[in-house]
Amino acid sequence: MKRSQLRKDDGCVRLSHELSEGEKKATGKRKEKVLKCLKSLAIACDEDNMPNIAVLGSGGGLRAMIALQGTLVEMKQQGLLDAVLYLCGVSGSTWCMSFLYQENDWTEKVQVLEERLCDTLSKPQCDIQEEFTIATQAAEDELFSLTDVWASFFVYPTLKLYDKTKLSEHKDTSTNGTNPYPIYAAIEANQLHKKAEKSPGTWFEFTPHESGFPSLGAFVCTEDLGSKFEDGNLKEKRDEKNICYLQGLWGSALGSMEENMNYLIDLLKQIFRKLREQWWYAVYEAGGQEGTPGSVPFSGPDCSCARCQGVHHLLELHVHTSAGKDCEGVFRQLKEVLKEENSKSSFLKCCEMSVSWHLKTLEEKIVEFAHLIRIFENELGGTDCKSAHCGDVLLLLELHIHASSGKDCKEILRQKKEENSKSSFLKLCEVSVSWNLKSWEDWIEEFVEHIWNFVKELGGYVWSVWQLLWKTVICICNWTWGCTNNFLYKSSDAQSTGLTNEEFIYLIDAGTDINSAYPLVLRPERKVKLILSFDFSSGNPFETIENTAKYCEINNIPFPKIKPEEIKDKDNPTDCYIFKGKDVPTVMHFPLFNNKNCPGEIESFRNKFSTFRSCYLKEDIKELLSRAKLNVSNNTERIREEIQQIVSSSTKEF
Repeated sequence: MKRSQLRKDDGCVRLSHELSEGEKKATGKRKEKVLKCLKSLAIACDEDNMPNIAVLGSGGGLRAMIALQGTLVEMKQQGLLDAVLYLCGVSGSTWCMSFLYQENDWTEKVQVLEERLCDTLSKPQCDIQEEFTIATQAAEDELFSLTDVWASFFVYPTLKLYDKTKLSEHKDTSTNGTNPYPIYAAIEANQLHKKAEKSPGTWFEFTPHESGFPSLGAFVCTEDLGSKFEDGNLKEKRDEKNICYLQGLWGSALGSMEENMNYLIDLLKQIFRKLREQWWYAVYEAGGQEGTPGSVPFSGPDCSCARCQGVHHLLELHVHTSAGKDCEGVFRQLKEVLKEENSKSSFLKCCEMSVSWHLKTLEEKIVEFAHLIRIFENELGGTDCKSAHCGDVLLLLELHIHASSGKDCKEILRQKKEENSKSSFLKLCEVSVSWNLKSWEDWIEEFVEHIWNFVKELGGYVWSVWQLLWKTVICICNWTWGCTNNFLYKSSDAQSTGLTNEEFIYLIDAGTDINSAYPLVLRPERKVKLILSFDFSSGNPFETIENTAKYCEINNIPFPKIKPEEIKDKDNPTDCYIFKGKDVPTVMHFPLFNNKNCPGEIESFRNKFSTFRSCYLKEDIKELLSRAKLNVSNNTERIREEIQQIVSSSTKEF
């Protein structure tokens, strides 16, 4: 794709390979401080031959966040931090960056911020109700995805911080010249799967000014990322996603897809078990009580007829049973409602169940409960009731019970279709026709669409639970992450990007491709001549640089040759490797754990600070910080020497 094909530059969508005006202004201001720093290091240069230096922080979960913090603190201590023009991160490193850029002058008080980070990460566990509230609110959005689940239930409790600020609000922090210019990395999932291996078109960058596909020369104002565009025109303005969500997007991969899926499913099981044990029962116990601390009252029926009151208690019975709680009180209330003559069979069945309920297994309870629902609906389903949604509630419960126990639901759907012709059951007609022809994922999606037909009518907190649960199941089935409105949708000026037919893009952790954001700092427009690569990855400490070398070879991007004999000590690496050549940037690569900062204990430290670990004791945080700092302090002179060599060498651009 030729650059000349993409030169439109109007409105919020920008088609150009040039740097944004915001970035140009920010880096221009920053260079003044860089020059002063280089002079303090006894490196004489002017702006014409001043090297653009970028720090790369790799992925690595919480380990990467802490290690990057320690790295930056030591760079400040050694007088190196102010020489950095760009700070670029993947995954866990972006968590550190977004934490720092809340402060306008973070480079001047980075040591203080280290103490704050230690205190924050050492705080007690987050309130599960707060996590759940964030997730249920996110589930209201039509673009809900597993990124919302991850941000709510993993990132927030891991970082002990719910950052509501927006990335575009970091413009002042990025343009005042005090701090390096930040670049946050992601990739587009569909492009990753469609394009050839190591295609640059998969990479997506976030900055406070613009976000977009650098290799395609397609950007949108960061505050408008997520809004609806068509042919380059803004059709619907949507709120910019907050930093907590972006932290979930940037740091959504802890391992392979299989590892991530297993981890996420286990995490969700734990979350909902906690909710049942610690919260749901209290919520429903507080049913009509006003002012109960920390509770959300269940929205009972407005109608006082036996059918509506019975449905209300059947729903409570289902919740109590699912949570493994005592149901005696619910049975008592249900029997009071069913004493009426026209519900004799339901009353007798309820009495029979209540006597032996505590002796039955969960499977037996499910069978009995489904039977009670059927008897109840046969007796009271034809009553003149003001509340039209009661039948839908019973249908929802019955279908849920049958489906969750692996039973055929076609007969239930057929009977309901015959019994009721109301508009709210039209969707069931569609579902029943193709029930046995659809996969598990397909029928869940169809069924969820039906639930949404009446879920908003019902209101009540219980439905936010259902909505979150079912939407999450759908997203797991489709493995949907980072769903975002595509700002290039139907853009006549961006046909060559190959993205104009896609209504949505799906942005995920860049670590699933290359666990360090080399492709973003290697943009020729950024003219980076020295890359300080701090690698916090697990396992092979050279995987990122090997993958980058392949990426650059395939895409004809200048990059130093990586000789196999130079990186053979994967299990016993040293603390600094230097790769350079003619007309290519110099790369200094620093493996986190090495034979200098933890001699003889590399594997032990890798295991102790594993990627899947989401909580550290304060003493562990301090230890990790100290190991990361050694990689800077032990190599300060080597860094200074490389800067001096670049300044002294030819200034020819590459």
